[in-house]
Amino acid sequence: MPPRWRDVVWYSSAILLVAIVHSWTFRSTEPYFNNDETRHVMTGVFFRDSILDVGWTHPKSYATNYYLQYPALGIIVWPPLFYLIEGVAMLAFGTSVLVGKFLILLFLGVACVYAYRLVRLTREPPVAALTAALLGLVPLTHLLSRFVMLEVPTLAWSLVAI
Repeated sequence: MPPRWRDVVWYSSAILLVAIVHSWTFRSTEPYFNNDETRHVMTGVFFRDSILDVGWTHPKSYATNYYLQYPALGIIVWPPLFYLIEGVAMLAFGTSVLVGKFLILLFLGVACVYAYRLVRLTREPPVAALTAALLGLVPLTHLLSRFVMLEVPTLAWSLVAI
């Protein structure tokens, strides 16, 4: 097997292990974690609605009117890239907190792949796969990947940047 395919098999198996554990421990909850999860979900809904309503033509008045109707937004508080991605995902798959939670799991997968690639620079594939699996299963990462919070996407983007 070519070395590149060997790496694909190793990090795919690590991500599969993380996915299996997350599916076993998944609980559908309302978005109330740390009082911020509601804002993260609703800001994604805001971006979805903004795309549908063509709200970018007059963004300030659209955001003001939207905020007066739905005040649980975090437009200025947190960086907007995640919300744009979440809004596009909600546009494609429907407006649901599960779309946001699945998006967080995708970011966890990205973090695991890049952790694998980072460790792979100096170690063999089994060690890198173990590192990726541990990153996805360590208690804090496991906890934060169950909620629509920005910690896991920040971890993923940080590992991509490294």
